[in-house]
Amino acid sequence: MIIQPLDEVNLDIESRSELDLTQVGLDRYVNHPSTEIVMVAWQTNDGPMEQWDLSEGAPPARLIALLKNRAIRKWAFNAQFERVMFEKLWGIPQQYESWRCTQALAYMMGFFGTLDQVGQAADIPSDMAKLKEGKALINLFSKPQKITQANPHIWRDWTTNPVEWRRFCAYNRQDVVAE
Repeated sequence: MIIQPLDEVNLDIESRSELDLTQVGLDRYVNHPSTEIVMVAWQTNDGPMEQWDLSEGAPPARLIALLKNRAIRKWAFNAQFERVMFEKLWGIPQQYESWRCTQALAYMMGFFGTLDQVGQAADIPSDMAKLKEGKALINLFSKPQKITQANPHIWRDWTTNPVEWRRFCAYNRQDVVAE
């Protein structure tokens, strides 16, 4: 009997909300009407990196099918965040048994901290590490902006900051690599 390995998908999402996740916690964050998923990067097995972002409209059917398939293991750093966001915002049924958390795995191996801190402690090569500009990009795209005469937009995106948005997309894809 040949046992086929289960399909696996490594993924990461970026979101935005009027609430600060670190201040209010996941439950309040995900249930706030302003909270939305703005992009998802994923890689199935050793296949090509794929990505969806809000500029493309609705999420692709292939991504939704991956998320709904109980036979596919879904890996993410702090997987509960992705799992709950997909369930509450996209209606993907909770499937605890198909989710795996690289953060929990890292902690079981004696590492601690953020993805960046774990990567540094594990001496991950720089081409596989989390991008350093991530915090600035998150502040630009994931948090509401103060409206001023020079900045009439509460939310920044691909229309207001196309160059930075492309960097934000790259940051999202690189998180999948780092994870």
